[in-house]
Amino acid sequence: MSEMRYRVFAALSTVPQTLAVADELLGLARKSDASDPHPLAACTAVVLASALAQAIHLRLRMEAKSVSFETGIALEDTDPWRLSRREVPFQRKLLGLPEVCSHGLFELQRNAPELRALSELITLRNQLVHIEEEPTEHDLGPAEVVRDENSLEFRIVLPEPRELLGFRDDQGRRAVSRGCNRVHRRRG
Repeated sequence: MSEMRYRVFAALSTVPQTLAVADELLGLARKSDASDPHPLAACTAVVLASALAQAIHLRLRMEAKSVSFETGIALEDTDPWRLSRREVPFQRKLLGLPEVCSHGLFELQRNAPELRALSELITLRNQLVHIEEEPTEHDLGPAEVVRDENSLEFRIVLPEPRELLGFRDDQGRRAVSRGCNRVHRRRG
């Protein structure tokens, strides 16, 4: 008689701690005496998007392990694993999560307000995290440059920092916390 064996998939997530950090940042932004609360709002957006990315990644990896176990397919050949890979854009992971994890039973309602808020959060996060700066070129005439023996002095006008899309701090927090109950629908 063979001994019964069990396979357990478990994961420890730091998403709740990441969301707690976002709450702290939002609290600081609200209490801030600074004339420009945008730096704290920007930090909050990045932290919220990170929490969402963590949760999506973990869910996809758990689903991949389950599918692999149930079907005998190699882990890296499962749809959830392929979707969880680093090179897959964050937005695609978000949009594909319900369909992949429900084996095609559910899909996101692309017009749901919560999904639009999450998309804005991801766009904002991408703009904050993936900043590609380019050198600027300035042609200055002799009247614009003061030169002495050891130095050059000149003035250039710096562009204004990009606005933060008018994204409200709490909008992303609500969208992440609310979950998927209103943004997916049954296929068919």
